[in-house]
Amino acid sequence: MKGIKLFILVVFVLSLFQFNLYSLITSRVEGTVVDKDTGQPIKGACVYLFECDFYNNTVDYSAFDIVETDTKGYFKIDDVKKGIYFLSIFKEGYSTFGPIYAYNKETLQIIGEGGNSTDTFKIERISVKEGEIKHFKIKLEKEAKLIIKVLGKIPRGMERYNELVRFKIKHPGFIDVIKEHYIDGGEFETYLFKKGVVDIEIKPEGYKTKTYKDVLLESGETKTIEYVADFTTGQVLHGVIKYADTKEPLYMADVTFVKIDEPGKDFEVMNLWTDKNGEFWIGGFEPGTFELSVYGSGVNTRKKFNFDIYIKIKPNEKKEIYKEF
Repeated sequence: MKGIKLFILVVFVLSLFQFNLYSLITSRVEGTVVDKDTGQPIKGACVYLFECDFYNNTVDYSAFDIVETDTKGYFKIDDVKKGIYFLSIFKEGYSTFGPIYAYNKETLQIIGEGGNSTDTFKIERISVKEGEIKHFKIKLEKEAKLIIKVLGKIPRGMERYNELVRFKIKHPGFIDVIKEHYIDGGEFETYLFKKGVVDIEIKPEGYKTKTYKDVLLESGETKTIEYVADFTTGQVLHGVIKYADTKEPLYMADVTFVKIDEPGKDFEVMNLWTDKNGEFWIGGFEPGTFELSVYGSGVNTRKKFNFDIYIKIKPNEKKEIYKEF
């Protein structure tokens, strides 16, 4: 009987030893996430720990742990194996901490957006040893929110959103932080991920490009830029394209407007499409002689067509084009 008890005791001691040994060779990554300006903890931030292949200089985006910060901004990832990692933290309304796209040798490099401060481009890889506890205190900065509105004013006295707007956002001095979007409805809002100075280029359908230089965005600020493409002043070209048999408007015909009387002079080529009424508006250009090319084929038309019209438009002239096919 004593022998059995001794055997059980030995097994129990060995199991404790094995448990303690296991706890020694595993590691933990933990930390707190706070607001950079207020110092208050940030609850519900998503914390990602990605495995890195040190020898091949790659990040395994399929191999990661994810946890959320609690009410005190605290996070903990247990049972982390010995290895190389990088930490990425995301919380809506805040700048993303950590690189997003590329791992390059001994540093994690921000290729697109992201970063734990406005002047940080590289974050060192995290080397985790056996039995080690890695602790981080991370300060997240509120993002600058940008709202862009583009209105189209037409001679009927009503305002409408342009159906299609392209805009670019450039962050001078930063690495490849450029956004280019095509938007419907004429309104778009975005977080820039970094505060600072930006250049904004807006290109409405059928109107000249507008550039806003050196727009200052502060942390946590919401800034609205409104641009009106006014088709009631200056030189304006208005066109209507319909089917000859049914008189129905031709939707989504491709329209190109090019100035041809001043070879070599930089002129902004305007590309647009007819709307649901078969209409198009072009404005904001200098007077001169132009080539208007209209092409339709495929889904939105019942037959192919392609025609060119040469038009001379005088200062403040309003020109009308009507075509049936």
